[in-house]
Amino acid sequence: MVSGTFLIDSVNAMTVSYITEDTWIFSYATGGQSGWNYEGNSTFLVGYNTGNRYGIVNMSITDLIEDYENGVVPDFVYLRLYGYLHVLGDYDLPIEIYRIISAWDNETITWNNQPSYSASNVSYYLMDGAIFSGSGNSGWIYIDITNDFIVNVLDVAGIDFYGYMLKGLYTDESQYASFSAEEQGSGIGSIYYSSEEEEEEENIITGDFLVNWFIYAVFLVVIPVAMTVYISNLGQQANPLLMLVTFLGSETLMSAISLSIGIIDIWFMLVIIIVDVLIILGLMKGRSG
Repeated sequence: MVSGTFLIDSVNAMTVSYITEDTWIFSYATGGQSGWNYEGNSTFLVGYNTGNRYGIVNMSITDLIEDYENGVVPDFVYLRLYGYLHVLGDYDLPIEIYRIISAWDNETITWNNQPSYSASNVSYYLMDGAIFSGSGNSGWIYIDITNDFIVNVLDVAGIDFYGYMLKGLYTDESQYASFSAEEQGSGIGSIYYSSEEEEEEENIITGDFLVNWFIYAVFLVVIPVAMTVYISNLGQQANPLLMLVTFLGSETLMSAISLSIGIIDIWFMLVIIIVDVLIILGLMKGRSG
């Protein structure tokens, strides 16, 4: 016997891994801010205002790595942040995202000791000034990091993950964003991803293909033949039990079929077969539904 299973609709499992470390670093050296640590602030900044402000975030990806090792590949991976733009009006902020490749400490990191990061940006996002202008227009942004995350994080066995750095592209005019930090307690950023998992369900009749096809054969052949034999003997007022014994004891199944077709019009036989086929199709639809 060959037992079988069949696939039902796949299920998208939405998962959120919240940021556990976030801060920002400031290039402004005149006031000594390039040596300051901004851990503990309720927001972190990205953009330019008297100097570059880079946002730095990290989160635990243990569950995602375990899922991936078990064959679950994410459909998409987004860096999700909640924030707004400081400079009012239709002033966009282009943001580049870099993957951090060396360790950093949230409590001691500054502009002067910032970690290393990827040579080129791994993603890009344009924060629209017409949508996010001012704190009253705070909202979620979703930065697509799918390709980099799969190729350079999940596909690299044993890699240490240090998070991402966000840079505003402006270097000479003021526009910067504030994003909710972990310390704020709400609007905390995250890696947000979806994984497609295939669920399996046992065959709803018996779990065995051969047994099921035998049942289909009964509907398709035996029942029509038995019905035609029964109808052919109605005029003789035969005992149904005796008819069944006679039928089962006939020389061959083919002779019974020949007898049935000879007595009952071929079109009646076809009608019965069509009805049984429809019944079978209904059963099969019920299996996959």
